[in-house]
Amino acid sequence: MALRILSVTPPGVPAVPAPPLPADAAPPPGTPVLEGTVAGSTPRGQPILATERGMLALNTGAVLPPGTRIGAAVGDPAAMLAPLPADAAAVPGRDWGTLREVMAVLAGIDRALAQTMLATIMPQPNRKLGAALSFFLAAVRGGSARAWLGDEAASALERAGRGDLLSRLDQEFRGLRRQAADPPAGDWRPYTVPMFDGHAVTPLRLHVRPLHDEDDDESGAAEHRDRGSRFLIDVDFSRLGPMQLDGMVRERRFDLILRSGAPLPEELRGDLLRVFADCLDAVGYAGGLSFQTGAAARVTPARSGRGTEVTA
Repeated sequence: MALRILSVTPPGVPAVPAPPLPADAAPPPGTPVLEGTVAGSTPRGQPILATERGMLALNTGAVLPPGTRIGAAVGDPAAMLAPLPADAAAVPGRDWGTLREVMAVLAGIDRALAQTMLATIMPQPNRKLGAALSFFLAAVRGGSARAWLGDEAASALERAGRGDLLSRLDQEFRGLRRQAADPPAGDWRPYTVPMFDGHAVTPLRLHVRPLHDEDDDESGAAEHRDRGSRFLIDVDFSRLGPMQLDGMVRERRFDLILRSGAPLPEELRGDLLRVFADCLDAVGYAGGLSFQTGAAARVTPARSGRGTEVTA
């Protein structure tokens, strides 16, 4: 969503009507205006804005203290009004709109609490991702949004008269649990995970299943027969294009295959190998990262045998 900042009001300063902008700087008549409050910042230092549309990260390096009020013109009004896909209601957590509303309400109630939740329980592409995913999936298996948000956040919503949001989020968690209990592709269990990408909360498609003997054979790690899990994550990066992460997690071992349509730059591959090795070393795991290239290498969960997969 493209935003054009119209006003910035520091914390503690009474709100006053903004002076009219010059004609050549004013947005066109009828342009929607989005108002929000800075609730914190991303790991990259981008201000996080709590609005009625949810939590948004501003693409700026400006330091804005929590409590700063922002008024902005929406560059693409259709982005605010675009309807959900026709089948959105049939897919639990399809766009996590309820969760974005929960975070916006909590930021208005207690900015410190909202910032803590964003930093601790919300899955993000950082070193805490594995723990955050495990905690989220455990809450989904229990069908309880309260268990994931925590009693403090849930109670804050109820005291603010927004227990309806908690009920709606509970319904989405139970829907995800039912969806995973009756997987459409053998024993591959699908989950829609909320991911904070540094700008906004977006849905991430995740498939998980128990490891089979043939997984060890394919990965060349036949000596590691202890059972674990295998997961598939499909992502689409603005610069690198679509990619797939194929991971196998056993006791104290984590192997990952990174698939891309085109070969990754050699420097990037080297950086990824070093980061992956450092992360494994930090948690005391063995394992390795490998790369595959080409659309034919992509794996798609399929209902065949015990839930084995087929290549695209």
